[in-house]
Amino acid sequence: LVRDGVALNELRKADWGVFAVRRGRASLVHTSDWKSRDTRAAEFAIQVGPRCVVAGVPVKLKAQRARRAIIGVRPDGDVVVAVSLGGKVLSGDLAELVARPEADGGLGLVDAVMLDGGGSAQLEALGTDPPISVAGAWPVPNAVMVVRRAVRR
Repeated sequence: LVRDGVALNELRKADWGVFAVRRGRASLVHTSDWKSRDTRAAEFAIQVGPRCVVAGVPVKLKAQRARRAIIGVRPDGDVVVAVSLGGKVLSGDLAELVARPEADGGLGLVDAVMLDGGGSAQLEALGTDPPISVAGAWPVPNAVMVVRRAVRR
């Protein structure tokens, strides 16, 4: 976990991903690729997993059914945060859905990672009309807040 270039928690040895914002641009890389990066350049970074879309291809995941939250990046750099609603969804099906192009009913993510699942999966979207609130069963220790801003070039 990195905030304003300061590591608040050390990187764990896990086959996960690191979602980061550096110089105003979002990216998602494998944990091993993050190790070589200078964390001081990161405005924000969080290590999470499992990765579910890599370079536009859904990852084969263990067959689990749970409500899941996802954060990912589209080809244009836009960040998408989503949570599955209703009943429990199969992780592999969710990965395929978020990788599918928008024209085919998906989210068009080129890289995505699943955040915590089950009772921890929650979402507050205040900039939507109407606002969206998907409550979790309990509080989570870390939250990711995405805000629209002008990209510095």
